[in-house]
Amino acid sequence: MYMQGVRGLRKIAGRCFALCLLLFCAPVVADSGEGLFEIRSVYTEFRDGVYYLNGRVSYRLSNPAREALHSGVPLQLQLEIQLSQKRRWWLDAEVATLHQMSQLQFHALTQRYLVTNFNSGEQFSYYTLADALDEIGHINQLPLIDESLLDPDEPYEVSLRSVLELRDLPGAIRWMTFWWGDLRTASDWYRWPLKP
Repeated sequence: MYMQGVRGLRKIAGRCFALCLLLFCAPVVADSGEGLFEIRSVYTEFRDGVYYLNGRVSYRLSNPAREALHSGVPLQLQLEIQLSQKRRWWLDAEVATLHQMSQLQFHALTQRYLVTNFNSGEQFSYYTLADALDEIGHINQLPLIDESLLDPDEPYEVSLRSVLELRDLPGAIRWMTFWWGDLRTASDWYRWPLKP
C-alpha cells in the first residue's frame, strides 16, 4: 500500500513538473525573438525590351535588431539579386548582380519610422514599424536587365535574397552593436527562371 502511494505521488509530481515546464517554455516558443526574412512571392515582367522584378518580402526583426533600431541604430535592408545563365555541362555563368538598399531608422523625437530607398533617394515616414517593413517588402517594377544583353536561345535564372546589412555603419555605432549581439538576418535564396 505504501509503494502505491509513493508511485502515485511520483506520477502526480512528474505531471506537475511537465505542466510547469510546458507553461514556462510556451511563451519562448511562441515568440522566440528571432528575426525572419522570407521571400513571399516574386516574378519578372517583360515590357518595352526590359525585364522588371516584382515581388513581396516579409520582414520580422529580431528582438536585438528592434532594440538597436529604437536606440538610434539605422538598419540597412538589402535585396541581393543575381542573374545567371544556366549551363548544362558546366557551371552557371553570372550575368548580372544587383543590390537594392533600403535604410530603416527610428526618429525618437517624432516617434516615426523613416524608410530611405538608397537607389531612388526617396524617403517615407511611417507611424508603425509594421507599416515601414511592409513598404520595404514591396518590390515594384525594379529594372532587372535589358533584353539586348541576353542570348535569346539560352535559359536564365534569377536568384533573390534579403539581408540585414551592418557593414556601412559608422565606427561608433558599429561598436554599440556589440551590446545587442549579432543582428544579421538573411532570407533563403529564392530562384526562378527569368522567362516562364
